[in-house]
Amino acid sequence: MKLLQSIDLIFLLRSFCFISVFILNTFTLRSQNFYEPLNHTLRDVNGLPRILSEIDTCSVNTFKPNTYEIVNGNWKLKYRSYLPVTAYDSTVFLNRKYKKYSWIRRKLLYENFVIIDTGNLYITIDPLLNLSGGREVGDAVEATGVNHRNVFNNTRGLLIRASIGKKFSIETYAYENQAKFPTYIDDFVENTGVVPGQGRVKDFKDDSFDFSQSGAYFSYAPWKVFDFQFGHHKHFIGDGYRSLILSDNAFNYPFLRLNLHSVNRKWHYSVLYAGMQDLVRLESDALNEGVFRKKGASFHLLEYKIKERLRIYITQGTMWPMENSNGDVSFNSAILNPVILVQPVFNGMDGKNNSILGGGFSAGITKRIEFYGQMVAGDDNFRNLGIQSGIKIYPLKTAFIQVESNIVNSSVYSSVSDEYDNGFVHYNQPLAQVLYEDFQEVVIRAAYRFKRLIPEFQMNYSDRKFNDSNVLFIRFEMAYILNPANNLKLFASLTERTISNGTTDESERLSLFNFGIKTDLRNIYYDF
Repeated sequence: MKLLQSIDLIFLLRSFCFISVFILNTFTLRSQNFYEPLNHTLRDVNGLPRILSEIDTCSVNTFKPNTYEIVNGNWKLKYRSYLPVTAYDSTVFLNRKYKKYSWIRRKLLYENFVIIDTGNLYITIDPLLNLSGGREVGDAVEATGVNHRNVFNNTRGLLIRASIGKKFSIETYAYENQAKFPTYIDDFVENTGVVPGQGRVKDFKDDSFDFSQSGAYFSYAPWKVFDFQFGHHKHFIGDGYRSLILSDNAFNYPFLRLNLHSVNRKWHYSVLYAGMQDLVRLESDALNEGVFRKKGASFHLLEYKIKERLRIYITQGTMWPMENSNGDVSFNSAILNPVILVQPVFNGMDGKNNSILGGGFSAGITKRIEFYGQMVAGDDNFRNLGIQSGIKIYPLKTAFIQVESNIVNSSVYSSVSDEYDNGFVHYNQPLAQVLYEDFQEVVIRAAYRFKRLIPEFQMNYSDRKFNDSNVLFIRFEMAYILNPANNLKLFASLTERTISNGTTDESERLSLFNFGIKTDLRNIYYDF
């Protein structure tokens, strides 16, 4: 697995260099395009949705990550990781601003590790870290005859971002990991063969895992009303903490995404084509290991901005069989249809091409209070539904409170065809929220940024009818942002997780203390 990841990274870097040279011969202006990271907390704690809603040139919609553009921008805002490249990122400006500091201090506390700025080519290179450790205490640990369990995470990686010319941006990253998880995550990995959101594993020492993840994508905006991206990454549809349609819960996948915007930015239309796979091997001869079963996916979103802080949208998702258990199904060209609703209207939602329909809204009644909601249906008669409702409150510019409810019936995402097993699952994980189907959940989140200090609280309570259990998950984290250019932070967290049997009232409790340093540019969902 490491060899394949290394080959992928080498290929991506070579492609990056080739495309860079090509684009440099085409454009003469430094790009202002940027592809935002998928990270819930700092997106909300910095008030980014509110900031972007006031900028007419932003191609911002419900389908994340967004690309947005500031032409000749003059922003001087702290958290560079969530903002496009501006004049304040230039090497000339940075050298002048931080010239009194040593190189080590600048790179640790203020700047990207490497900055290359030629005027029409802007590149940043940063290390990716998660070096942390902690201790778990709980009933599952005590059952083994000891009263605690040490855990750790050792992640090293590299992130390269570049803006080339006026309309082109690119990013590539790679993570290499070794980890020993808390008991409940350890059980998940043993049952599924994957680490949540981070792919397949192999054993490391006696009770730990080794796993890696890499990705890359580029964005090109040839016209003001149209842009596209392709690569290997994740996406998220919605305004909540969970998404009932498509989230970044599962592993990366290859994709092509097309985005069309009206000139006044009121209408947005996005189409995503992706390649998924189940970790189920097809039949093969005795000498060769069967390949994993592949399937295609398409997601469509049409959004209308009624007013400055009022948006509505409709979505469609379809999972397409590429091959059955014998590998006999060939590519279906209907997957390339770019028009929303055509597949479920003409072919239904209950066939071998498994479809879902959804929609949602975001309504800001003031600049500091936003209501949002989402609904998804999984059958022709709209009997299998998922419903989300939530509110976000921004009492301060750098603080937020969020309360969200998610209710999903059974068989919303499942396939009706046993032959194809074409559910909305990728790498043994749901493509939408983490619990898949047949549950109710309430999520409460709050965070506040005071300069570089961020305390954060989260509580999830879920009633999981699919396995007759209730789970209460509470987490508090205190973080200090070392470097806002790449969101490197010191952190300490305390997690309490209690799972109880709905019929016998038996319960199992876990307490986890964890601390370390990490580059926090992605969502990883351990709250299940």
